[in-house]
This record gives sequence, C-alpha cells and structure tokens, in this order.
Amino acid sequence: MVNRLTVSLSRARKNATLRITKSVGPAPNPLRWERGLDLPDLEYAGYTQYTSLELLSQSKSIKATIGLWNLVQMPQGGELLIPTYSRTEPGLVIGSIPPEDLVVDEHLIRYRMRQQGEHKISVRAIAVCGRVGYLYPGRETWSLIIRNFAVNPSGEYVDVPWNDTNYCGFSTQACNVNSGLGRFSELEYHIPAIGGGTGRTRCQDEAQVWAFRGPQAQISRLCRLLGG
Repeated sequence: MVNRLTVSLSRARKNATLRITKSVGPAPNPLRWERGLDLPDLEYAGYTQYTSLELLSQSKSIKATIGLWNLVQMPQGGELLIPTYSRTEPGLVIGSIPPEDLVVDEHLIRYRMRQQGEHKISVRAIAVCGRVGYLYPGRETWSLIIRNFAVNPSGEYVDVPWNDTNYCGFSTQACNVNSGLGRFSELEYHIPAIGGGTGRTRCQDEAQVWAFRGPQAQISRLCRLLGG
C-alpha cells in the first residue's frame, strides 16, 4: 500500500511532499520453539507490519523534521502494560487520569483504560523496552495483545507536548477514548523523524502484533512471560 501526499507544516509554514509505504506479512507465534510452557488452550493470531516514510524531490532539503507513527486500536476497558528499563513518569497529553488507574513501578507502567472522556499519556524513549501489552478480560476467556517494536533513543522523536514544544524524546503513547468519538483504547508508537538536521530523508520500520486468547490463568502466565 503506497500513499503519496503533501503535508502542510504549521510551524515551518511550508509544504512537504512525502511517500508512505506499508505492507503486512505473517508473524509466527513467538512461543513456537519454547519447551515446557504447558499453555494448551491458547489461541494465537499475529502479523508483521512494514512501514517506510520518504521525503520526495525538493522536500529533501526542508528544515522541518517529520515523524512517522503507527497505532493499534483495541476495545476499551482493558489494562495497558508498559515494561520500562527504569522508573519513568508518563507525560499527560490530554485529559485527567485518576491515580488508581495509572500505577508506575520501577520497571512497569500499568494504565487501566476505563474512564469516560478522552485521555492520553506519553512515555520517554530512553525508558521504553519496545514491547507493550494490553490485557483485556472477558466472561469466559481473556485476551492479551502485544506490540513488539523498535525504540532508538538516539533517534529524533519529535511528537512533543503542546505546552513544551522543545521537549522531544517521547516514543510511546496510549489513548483512552469514551466520548462522542467512540469507545476504544489505542496503543501508539513513533519512529525517529526524518528531515531537518537529522541528515535522513527516509526511515523504515518493522513491528509485530501478537494476539492471544484463552483462560485467565494461562493468559496471566503468558503476560508475565512476554510482557514483564
């Protein structure tokens, strides 16, 4: 899938001509070679997404930086699990989140995505491990969705807070919506930007989505195994 487009950059007051390319392929079960797990009732589905962003023609010399990002949309009401290398406090992008719904430990952020309204957090690239899980309870079975993606703290992550536009370095975001826009949860991640002073006119990304469904006890064990 290829999309050629022109973006109007509000701060640089210029237009940039870009090409976005996406393709999808299989993602075999990451547990397929593991021994002794004893998780017989788990169902699995997964895919790999390949994405690239390229500045075209005269836009290659543009002074502004442009970042690519991807998201997965999920049913609202689950719990997002973000493993981290060190303790890090998420930045609040929009909304207000009760303290009991956003718990930060030394190596894990737990975000219960259940409130009404629109809420969004953003997490620093230097702390994120590159794997985020979404745990969703059901009546008879539970589900676990995991996104496995690359994080490069040396890259330029340019999605910044509205009130602090020089504060770069946020790579991973989560958005909870229960409003006129609909009812869903989103996991979003960014790819280091191109253009400007980066010296790059093209970026590529490869990421997997793994989805499991099964009994609560087996999903909980799997969550500890793959999500920390």
